[in-house]
Order: sequence, then C-alpha cells, then structure tokens
Amino acid sequence: MRLVNGLRQCARSICARIPLLGRLNEVPREGLQQALYETLTTILFATMPFWILPGLGSFMFTPKPTLGEAFKNGEGLVYAAVLLGPLFYVLTKRYGRWALRRADRARNANALSMSFPYGTAFVAITALTCVISGFAFALLRRGLNSSDINRPGIETLSWILVIGATVIFFLITAYRNMLDDLAANKADSVIEEQPRGEDAFLGKWLGAKQ
Repeated sequence: MRLVNGLRQCARSICARIPLLGRLNEVPREGLQQALYETLTTILFATMPFWILPGLGSFMFTPKPTLGEAFKNGEGLVYAAVLLGPLFYVLTKRYGRWALRRADRARNANALSMSFPYGTAFVAITALTCVISGFAFALLRRGLNSSDINRPGIETLSWILVIGATVIFFLITAYRNMLDDLAANKADSVIEEQPRGEDAFLGKWLGAKQ
C-alpha cells in the first residue's frame, strides 16, 4: 500500500512539472466533467460548417465532399482564432476580489484575489494562434494564384491549430471552473465571518432578491 501511495505521489509530482497541465490535479472532478462537456458541445456546433456538408453531401453529390477541403481553404484557421479569441477576458480576469470584514469592522488589508494558472503562457499562446490564423487566412483571401498556395501545407497547419486550440480551450475552461469553485468557497467563508447583525441583514437582502 505504501508503495502504491509512493508511486501516486511520484506521478503527481512529475505531472505537476508539465507546463500548462501541472495543476489539472487541483481541478475538482466535477469541474473537469463540466469542462469536457462544454468543450464537446462547442466543438459540435462550432465545427458544423466543416462536417455538415461532407456528412450530408455524401448522399447528395458526386464526387463526395471531404472534410479536408474545408481545411485546405482556411476555414480551420478561422475556427482556431474564434475559439480562443474570446478567452482573453477569462485569462486576464481577477477571481475572488473581496475585502474581508471581521466582527471588529476592521477591513483586512489583503484583499482576496486569484490570478489565472499559467495565465501569461495561455495569453501568449492565444495571441500567437490568432495572429498566425489571421495572417494565413488573409493571404488565402488575397486571390493568390493556385500555384502559389501550398494547399497540403495549409491543411496541415489548420489541423495543428484546430487540435491545439481545442486542447487549450479545454484547459482554460477546466482552470476557470476551478477558480470559480474556489471563489465561491471563499465567498461563503467571508459571509460566515460577518457579524451577526450584518448576517441577519444579508439574509433579509438575499431573501428579498429571491
């Protein structure tokens, strides 16, 4: 039993050193499940322009359209940029910004606040993905001669960015769920530290809001 526990701790310590993945073990299981569900739902609807034509077109057209045609034309680049671009707010937001007030009504000088795990790295990856996708897609839309465009290379780049953007989206969503859970728990502890008079007032206020 000690050997198993030792191996688990060793595996956790090794995983903790992996960039961007090291703190996944801190995410609650429910947060990981929600992140997976949100990622799969987003992929299903965001990639609909890619797969719906090959899916239905196989019954309607000859020759059959393929998924690779969309990636050769650069649509995958748009997907990667649109998927990660809106996450800048999630990455730069401060989570759990409260000032504790105790029974003596003295405000704690250290306000509770949490930054996003690996926030700088995620911001850099997101910005780089958007820049590369936007630049490559703009070149494709400039009307260059077909001989000047490496379609297989565009398809490969699109697949790399799409897969990478999807993984990054899942990681950011999982860490966001973790921070939201921590912020909610800290908020409960802050409420518990309020004086009884303020507690009663807070209870009445919450009841009125409902």
